[in-house]
Order: sequence, then C-alpha cells, then structure tokens
Amino acid sequence: MANKNRLSDTSPSFDDIADFESADRGFIVSRKQCLIKNDKGKIVWDNDQYNFVNEQPCPAIVNSRLWRQTQLLSKQGLYRISPSIYQVRGFDISHITFVEGKTGIIVIDPLVSCECAKAALELYQSERGVRPIKAIIFSHSHIDHYGGAAGLLPESKIGPAMNDIHIIAPEGFMKEVTSENVIAGPIMRHRAVYMYGSTLPRSPVGQVGVGLGMGISQGKTSLIPPTIDIGHTGQTLTIDDVRIIFQMVPDTEAPAEVNMYFPDERALLIPECAAHSMHNITTLRENLWKWPPHEEGCRYIKCIGGVNEVLVKAELFIEEKDLRFAATLLGHLVVAGDQAGGTPASRAEGKAMLADVFERLGFGSENATWRNFYLGQALDLRRGDRPRNRYPSGLGNFPVTLSIEQWLGGLALRIDGEEAGKDEKCTCIDIRVTDVQETWRLILSNGALTYRQQNDSMTGVESQIDLSLSLNKHELQQILTGRDACEAQVLGGDVQALNKLLSFAGITGYGYPLLEYGKYVAQFPNACTNTLYHDRRLSTSDDLKIIRPNSDTLYSTIFVDLSSNDLQISIPEIPDRYWVYPFYDLYGNDIGNIGSLQGHQAGNYLIRYTSENFGFFVGPPPDYKGDRVVMGHVNLPTPYGICVARFATTQAVQDQEAVCTYQDQIQLCSVPRFAGPLAPQFQLSIFTAPEHQPSQKVSPEQVVLNLTASLAHFNPSSILEDRQWISDILLRSGMKDGAFTCPEGVDISQVSEFADTQARDGRQAPGGMMDFGNGWISVYPEVMGNFGSNYVARYYIAKFGYLGVTSDQAIYPSRPEALRFKNDEAVLLRFSRRPVLLKTGFWSLTTYDADQYLVKNDMNRYVLGDRANMTFPDGSPLDDETKDGEFFILLQPADVPPPAQWKNNWLPSPAGGGKMSITLRFYGIKEEVMLKSYEFPRLEYIKAITDSPKSLL
Repeated sequence: MANKNRLSDTSPSFDDIADFESADRGFIVSRKQCLIKNDKGKIVWDNDQYNFVNEQPCPAIVNSRLWRQTQLLSKQGLYRISPSIYQVRGFDISHITFVEGKTGIIVIDPLVSCECAKAALELYQSERGVRPIKAIIFSHSHIDHYGGAAGLLPESKIGPAMNDIHIIAPEGFMKEVTSENVIAGPIMRHRAVYMYGSTLPRSPVGQVGVGLGMGISQGKTSLIPPTIDIGHTGQTLTIDDVRIIFQMVPDTEAPAEVNMYFPDERALLIPECAAHSMHNITTLRENLWKWPPHEEGCRYIKCIGGVNEVLVKAELFIEEKDLRFAATLLGHLVVAGDQAGGTPASRAEGKAMLADVFERLGFGSENATWRNFYLGQALDLRRGDRPRNRYPSGLGNFPVTLSIEQWLGGLALRIDGEEAGKDEKCTCIDIRVTDVQETWRLILSNGALTYRQQNDSMTGVESQIDLSLSLNKHELQQILTGRDACEAQVLGGDVQALNKLLSFAGITGYGYPLLEYGKYVAQFPNACTNTLYHDRRLSTSDDLKIIRPNSDTLYSTIFVDLSSNDLQISIPEIPDRYWVYPFYDLYGNDIGNIGSLQGHQAGNYLIRYTSENFGFFVGPPPDYKGDRVVMGHVNLPTPYGICVARFATTQAVQDQEAVCTYQDQIQLCSVPRFAGPLAPQFQLSIFTAPEHQPSQKVSPEQVVLNLTASLAHFNPSSILEDRQWISDILLRSGMKDGAFTCPEGVDISQVSEFADTQARDGRQAPGGMMDFGNGWISVYPEVMGNFGSNYVARYYIAKFGYLGVTSDQAIYPSRPEALRFKNDEAVLLRFSRRPVLLKTGFWSLTTYDADQYLVKNDMNRYVLGDRANMTFPDGSPLDDETKDGEFFILLQPADVPPPAQWKNNWLPSPAGGGKMSITLRFYGIKEEVMLKSYEFPRLEYIKAITDSPKSLL
C-alpha cells in the first residue's frame, strides 16, 4: 500500500494545467486546416484527425494520462521561442525550428517529409516574411530530423549549387543514416507498422498518438549530405551573425547527435535527449538459442495438457486480471498453429481470446507505442493469420548519396529468401559501374544474395556468369528501383538473370483484371460502348455465365468510352431503396460513386476523362460550359471503363417490375468535352480477338500480357506517381507499341502461380483480411474497390470478385473454408440481432454450390435478407422495427424440405450433401460493424429438420 501511495504522490495532477500553459507559450498562429497534401493531391499529413481528443472527455478505453499527453501534442502552429527563434509544431512527429540571423535564417531539423517542411516554412514566412536560408542543421541521424530538407529548397539549389547554404550535422551522420535506414530499414519499417499504429483508426478505439508526437507523415523524403561536420564539444560556428556552440552527445537518443546553445539568445536546444516523454531504453532482446516460436509453442501445449487445457487456464488468468500471463499462454497456442492439436474451433477460440487480451492491455496502456503494438496485434489476429515477415512490393529508394556497397547491402536484405530458395539454380551477375570505376559480383544462391567487389587480380570465374553489365551509377539506381536503364550495356549473358533477381523482390499480376473485363464483355453479344444494358430478372441456378452471382440486386451496365466526349447520365427519382452507380476503370478500381448512401438526388451527372483530381465531386466541373443543371461529376483517370449500377430488389415480381421502371427512366448521352485529354475510340472487339481469347494455342497468361500491352498506354494506373515505374517495367517485360513480345528464354507459364502466391501472402499482411468473429472474414476490406498502389490486392479481388464496390458502400463477409454437409445434416445460423445498417442499406445471405453457382432447389430460393419474409422464433415478422433479437437461418439440403414453420428462414444446401459456400452482403453498414461491436452469426451443425416432431427445435 505504501508503494501505491507513493506512486499516487508522484503522478501528475489533472487539475494542474502548467503543461498546457507551457505548450501555449509563444503561440502566434495555427494553420486553419492542418491537412498537407503532395503535388498529386495525396494527403501526407492530417493533424486534424486527432481533434477528437479535444472534443470529448477521455473514454474508459484510453489511459487518461495518454489522452492528456495527446491533447498537448496535438497543438499545431507557429510559436515564438525567443526574439530571434521560432518553431513550427504539429506538422509532423518532430518540430522544425527557424533561427533568424542578420540577413537570413538557419533551419534546424526539417521534419520527415519535404511537403511538411515546405508547409512549415510557408507558415513561418506568412508571419515573418521571406528570408534566404543560410544553413540547415540536422541535430541527429533519425529521418524525422533530416528527411524534409529538400522541401525547403528549390531543385536548382540542391547539389553543386548549394555553395551558399551550409548543411551541418554531427560527425558520423552519414554512416549512421546508412546503417539505420538502409541496412536495418526493412525490419525497422515492419516493426514501425505496429509501433506507430499504422493499421489502426485514429479514434478512441485505435491509435491515440505515439507518445512522442501524433505519427509519421507519408510524403517524399530526402537526404542531403552534410558540408560541415561537428566533431567535438565546444565547437563554435557563427552563421549570418548567429553564434552556435555545439555539444556532442553520441549514442544517446541517436548514435550521432548534438545539442546546441545560442548564447546571444540564452537558448538551449536539446533535440530528444530531454523530452516530456519516456523513450524506450533499449530494443527488447530474445534469449540465446531458444526454440523457434512455433516449436516452442507446441512443446508448451503438450506440457500443459492440450489446447482445451490451455484455454481453461488462460480463462482463469483473465478472470484474475493477470492479462500478461494469459497473453503468454495464448501466444504459445497461436504460434503453434495446426500442430497445437485440438479442433479448428478451439484454435479459433484461442486466437479470439488472445485478441481480446491484447485489446484490454492496449486500452489500459499509458505508453502510446505499447498501445499501438497491442491493438495492432489484436487487429491482425481478428483479420486472420499473423502476417508473414514480408516487405512491400518494389525495392524502395536507393539514395544517390550512398555507395554501391551500401545499395547492394540494402538489396540483399530485400530478397524474399523463401521464394528465391525455391530456385535451385545459382544466378551470378557481374556489374561494372563505369563512373565510380567499381566492378561487383552478385550471386543469388540458396535464397541469399551475396556480393563482393572485384579487382584486376580476381580474374578467376568461380561459376558461370549469367549476365555481365556495364553502366553508370544512375543507371544502376534506375534498375534497383524497378525502373528501366536503356543505356546499360550488356557485355554478355542473359538480361533475364537480372529480371529474375528483381522479380524475387516483388512483381505482381498487374494486368490480370483486363482478362476479367473481357469476360464481362462476352456476356453481352455485339455490345457497344456508351449504351445501357439492363438486367430484367434476378440470377437463378440456371445462370452459369459468372461465378458467385448475387440474387438481391438488378444491374444496369455501361461500357464507358470517354475517348472524345464526356458522358451525361440522367438519374431518375428512386425512393426507398438502395441504389448506386459505381464507375470503374478497366482494372476494377471504383473511382467514383453516385448513390443513395451519399444522399445524391435525381438529376444530371457528368462522367469525365481527366489527367488529375479523380473521384466524385459535387456540382459541375470548373470548366463546364453547358446549359443543364449538373448535380455532380466523376473524374476518371482513364478514357475506358465500366459502370455496373445496382438497384436493391426482392424476390417479389412487383418489386422487380418497379426497378425495371426506374431502369427505363435512366438517360445516357455524349456531350462535348470542353477541356481534357483525348484518346482513340474504344473498340470492345479487342476482347474477342484470337490473341485475346484463351485457347489451346494462347494461354491465359499470354492473353493477360497481350491485353496489357494493347491497353496500357491509355489505361495507366490511377496513382499518378506509379505511372512512370510501371511503364518502365512493362517496357522491360517486352511490351512496346501496343504489342507484347516474350523475351527470349522466359517461361511465362509460372506467372499466374507466382501472382497467386503473392496474393495469398498479401492476405496475411496488415490490411489483407478482417476477422469479424465467429468465423466470418472479409478479404482486403480496406482497399476493396479502391486499390491504390496495392496491385496484389487488385489481382486477388479481380479473380474472385471483379467489380466490387468500396467498403463505404458494402462489405462481403464470408467463411474462409467451404461448409461440408452430409445428406441428413443441416447448419443453423444464429443471429443475435438484425444487422445494423443505414436507412437505405440492406443485407442478404446467399448460398453457392461446390462450383460457386447458385444452389438448385424447387422453391427457386437463393437469397435471404431483410427484404425477405423472414420471422423471429415467435413467428413475428423480422421487418418489425418495434422489436429486435435473436433469429435463425436454416441451411439444409435442397432434397430435404423444411417444415412449414422454417420455410421463410430456409436456404438450400446442395441436394444429397456436399460442399457449399456462403456469403453475407451488407450494403450501407454502420460504423459499429467495422468496429466489431456487432456480433456476426454463429454457425452450428445439426441434424436436418423435417416434419417429424422429434426433429423440431
């Protein structure tokens, strides 16, 4: 008790506002909206997303001290430190400082991103005027103190033209930047996903800052080498009449670090050796020569007595509030995987319990990074298996300021050893870098890349050289970052050896969705562009054109061609039901939606092809010169696309006829384009050409590559900054002038298999899967329909659900494994209450047979949901808004008719038993579904229910 009292005595009083007064001291002005974007319009910093900490009291699920710390850290703006020293805070995780000299300014620690540093400089200049930069000081070797430097300077000033600007840093700065950010960078970034809570929402249930700041900006970074090294304590510089005395503090908060004293201002800058937070003293260490976690977990479970015994004991520790040891026990169970024994259900229960424990530990954590680690791991467990230690596709940046050896060290760490190890052949590449007069030999063998510098005395060839290149350093950088280097001279061997090496660092099935687009076109014989094609009836088991169709909406399809004109679509009044017009590019990216959930009204809407600012916008475009009232417009990044409008309906004939009436009232016409790019007319016949149809002579892989080459030029990525490197890769892959030529000696038969592997692995990465509980998951929910640069996710979704809408419109939870029925067996789905949806939202459940088609049955029933005549157990209708509670859906073989009281709540499984899949569709979900406070239905195998009284529940 004495210890507890002593802790209370030393804890800060929440009535003490001294910290808030200190934080506000010197405040001059804030940025009205602290939202910073790059030159492509992408948000790189959003401090306003943390406004919630100042708009509501601290909830029980956040440590009150952390909430208070975040309130302090979320303050942003320009502050006066002394008569000549100013600081901008809240524009990144770090602060940027401006010291005014006689004629210019000295900038200290220019943040993480160039865009944020530039915005901070502009805020300072708005109050203090424009002054030339005389020097930039990096206090230490962490990227949040040097990464934004290039954003302060015009491009013409970076490089040899910087003679008039001093770049000052502690001795050893470049060495430490290299070792920490290039060599250790990949694993550091993997840990940072959890440390900074990157996958968590910014809200009371998610990330509430990172303790030291709010988070890390996501803009462009830079590295400008120092021109002046600080090598000893007491070293003094006078820059623009400003005296600075330096103190060396290496191996403190960073390996290379300095403090600064400004004697004329009596101001001391101690960057991070003294801060109102506690840094981690050291990275957590593992014990020497332990069993790997999987093997250790299996042994612990065996000693404890099996999976069920682990669950029982873990529950006891949870009840005793010993969450730390409960997490240890359950952690052994999770890492042991299938070899833990037990049943799939018991192992799933262990995962769910561990997620709950991590969540409770996170909610109670005062330390922000601990909170983020706990909640991030809980999120992984609920989404599916924990992510494998793989790094994102692409090779990242190789700064020109680093040496060739440092580049190759970084490349070696990025090799996917497991994937590369599948190739038993050793790959040997010699690279001669002419402008630095270095020759390097790279050997990829047994899943590892080794490299060493060659010299004239090393003439012996230990193994056959697969490729010998001669190029300059810039060209090597282009190759390592996935770009093309056309000037590279091939001295001998096969250039595909290099392509193979780079492929192990990540190549995706970029063009695959074009194959699915072609399949869609094939459903409409003699289809034309800019024409409406209406589905007049719901899908049945006789429809075998596409797999996993739904039977709850009617569609209207438009093959969009914006090559020379814009499209105007006139939408009629559609009351009391869900509807949406999603507009996609050819790859299945949902660029913009017009629909009921957004509150859009009847009227005219423009569909445009533009070079920037993609998505839906209210009102007419700025350059509109037409005479009609325009309610809104969608800007597409490509001239060719597709719209598949959806209208909710029921099995009732009258309701379907009402939707058909709405479809007939839709009007579509081409209108003049007043501004914007042009393109060749879209010919749908391209998808029926022999070279674009899979056959005995043309493999699906060949079709994908042919289509990609034909369409890539006018259908680039919707992510502007990705376009150049994708173009370079496509060119290097044999695509030129609209045609694909397979490079000699390249076997493309493995392309699909490799892409499938990447997609499956991607599901395990953060954002790849969301676990809603009770065995229900959703794949790639965060990027569904709007994939951005996640081309692996786009490939996967195209194969299994092409043209899905974005998660703000709908989610599609399903079971990860097929259900298996015996001929006398049924499955009971127990809903604790109705799904929670917005006013015009709806939900449905659909069953599919082993071939992923609708299940045949005599009642022609394929779907149940809130618009079916379902009932509660007491027989009252499910659509009675005055009540809510438990209800059931019975899945039973089609040849075992259900009793009369079950018919309204029955869906068929395949006659005679067998495999079946089920999918929920939630359109217009409320936030609590994504936050997992809604319980998804539990699944229970039972004996088939018949008219026999003994079989009734």
